[in-house]
Amino acid sequence: MKTLSLLLPGISFIIRGRNNSGVLCLLLQLSLVGWLPAAIWAYATLDEDMKKHRVEKILRSIKAFPAH
Repeated sequence: MKTLSLLLPGISFIIRGRNNSGVLCLLLQLSLVGWLPAAIWAYATLDEDMKKHRVEKILRSIKAFPAH
C-alpha cells in the first residue's frame, strides 16, 4: 500500500475510502509539479492511518483484560 501511495497517490486515497481527497489528489497529480506533493500527502496520511489503527488495536487489547 505504501508503494501505491507513492506511485498512484489518488488511487491510494480512493481505496482507503477517502473519495474527496482522492479526487483532489488526482487533480493535483495531473501536473508533473503537483505529483510530488500529492505523493507525499498520500504517504503521510497512510502512515497516520496506520498509526491510528495500531493505537486502536492496543486499546482494544487493554480493555479485554479485567481490572483488578
